[in-house]
Amino acid sequence: MSIIPWRELSAADSPFVTVFELVGLKWAAALINFVVLTSAASALNSTLYSTGRHLYQIAHDSPNRFLKAIKADTLSRHNVPQNAIITSAVLIGFAAFINVLPGVSDAFALITASSSGVYIAIYILIMVAHLKYRKSKDFMANGYLMPQYRLLNPLTMLFFIFVFGTLFLQESTVMGARGSAIWIVAFGIYSQWKFRK
Repeated sequence: MSIIPWRELSAADSPFVTVFELVGLKWAAALINFVVLTSAASALNSTLYSTGRHLYQIAHDSPNRFLKAIKADTLSRHNVPQNAIITSAVLIGFAAFINVLPGVSDAFALITASSSGVYIAIYILIMVAHLKYRKSKDFMANGYLMPQYRLLNPLTMLFFIFVFGTLFLQESTVMGARGSAIWIVAFGIYSQWKFRK
């Protein structure tokens, strides 16, 4: 910010690359791009194997017919859940097509807003579960206790609701926020119906 005012930065260019180009170090800009691409590839690789392991566990523990049909619950001869990893890779590959959907100008903003909304809902549910746990007969007073939980739990939930509300205020995140809100409501109704049975 001390070199280039933030109003003059382009959203399409990396500020690091811009600074190195101003200094005249063209190769340093390429190095930064290489580091960014390498770290993105590394993050995608870890995500791929993590989702593959999770999919394998879900397929192993549930009677889902689709997961059984693609044999996501089996291991290769090297004890790797290759079918689950391949399925995860195919699904991640479909994410690249989000950019070509009509009305989607920024796929990254869409995906982050959608996942942020769902994560916020999960954190709110954790706060609700904690409140219920503290009031239940199963509560164990040993270990770490959240201080002032009667005040901090509702404040934390209000903060998360505020953050979720801000997703509806920007044009780039409103579509993802709507999608996550629909998913939260639909999944909530499905969960109530399934677990009430």
